[in-house]
Amino acid sequence: MHVKADGKTWLLHFDDWMYLQDGIHLFNKTEMKKLGVTVATVTLFFTRKEGV
Repeated sequence: MHVKADGKTWLLHFDDWMYLQDGIHLFNKTEMKKLGVTVATVTLFFTRKEGV
């Protein structure tokens, strides 16, 4: 993905994984890399509402 920052455009690669813990909990981990080096990591947690 091309990302604009500080007047420049950078090419970042994303490594995205989702893990289902059980029927209710899921977490997502994404690493953003530039030139093969991890520059950011994002971790998200999701919980399913009852009855959905």
